[in-house]
Amino acid sequence: MKNKAFFIILLGLLVCTVVQAQVSFGEAKKFNENWLFSLSDDSLSTSASYDDSKWRKLDLPHDWSVEGQLSP
Repeated sequence: MKNKAFFIILLGLLVCTVVQAQVSFGEAKKFNENWLFSLSDDSLSTSASYDDSKWRKLDLPHDWSVEGQLSP
């Protein structure tokens, strides 16, 4: 009878430990929609006042390499 009570208490402590060990990574947010893309190399594009109105809107995932020439 003592062994049964010991195992029940041990199981209860184990469950409590597992429940408290849950790690939180913060709030989940989607970030794969409404991206802008341009296949160019413009050093001014990092500026906050840069005009990106001609860039194409797309959603992730996106593979920029499909827009170029195919090469072996």
